Amino acid sequence: MGRGERTALWQFTEPPGALMTVRRVVTPAQESIHTPFGHLVHVTGAELARVQLDAYRLGLRTWVQLHTHPASDVRMSDTDREWAIADFPGALSVIVPRFARDGLIGWPGVAVHERHDDGWRRWTRREILTNLVMT
Repeated sequence: MGRGERTALWQFTEPPGALMTVRRVVTPAQESIHTPFGHLVHVTGAELARVQLDAYRLGLRTWVQLHTHPASDVRMSDTDREWAIADFPGALSVIVPRFARDGLIGWPGVAVHERHDDGWRRWTRREILTNLVMT
């Protein structure tokens, strides 16, 4: 993905089935920001509205937000939690370390956090390898 934090959205057919296949990948217009306190990405409200309206018109829903972190730390920060794009029960936040320099095949160092009614739960490595399959 390059230098600086980036985000991409994976959209699926709505309502979801037992086996979900990514139907559309969207990289919204965004600004990668670096501050003395860390990295973040900013997507405007207008851009989010455009992306979600397009998804709705196509019968899709954004179930996964993927974003990069600069180092190997893939915990969800307070900012990640507060500004989650897919923020409803069942939605996933996939955090990719080192600005995705290692890619996604095999999910190297990746963390997946699933939204529940009472917050986010981090998946185990086994859950990631079992539940996220690339073909």
